[in-house]
Amino acid sequence: MRIGIGARAEERGRLTLVTGPIRSGKSTWVRGEMARRGWRGDEVRGFRTYWMGDRGMGGHLELATWDGRVLWQSPARHGGGPPDGEGLADAALRALEEGARRENLAIDELGVLEAGNEALRAAVREACAKAASGIVVVQERALGVWREML
Repeated sequence: MRIGIGARAEERGRLTLVTGPIRSGKSTWVRGEMARRGWRGDEVRGFRTYWMGDRGMGGHLELATWDGRVLWQSPARHGGGPPDGEGLADAALRALEEGARRENLAIDELGVLEAGNEALRAAVREACAKAASGIVVVQERALGVWREML
């Protein structure tokens, strides 16, 4: 199902897998779908990642729980390399662990950095298997890696 400019959602049992190019409406769709399902942030297991400021010059990446607690923030980027993948993965693991008793899962998003962490891959597989219902966003360039695991 098309959900935005080049973005699409695929039903996989209890999970909805969402993918598409950057700025194609994936995150907006997820928030809308969570509202449609009646999910409140403090009732959802998982996390969201998002850029604050300019992606290339001085901006930084954040990872937060769905109730708004920021668990990790990359240093400001000034045209430099990718964010710290281990710090990002540690925060994602913490978010999944903290919400372990919650039935519904929302992850926005999984990418190449997250796929490189074995513990996080295992935690995501476990969270998806236990979720009563879930929405998982995967970066287009990492879809091949994550699709096999979900």
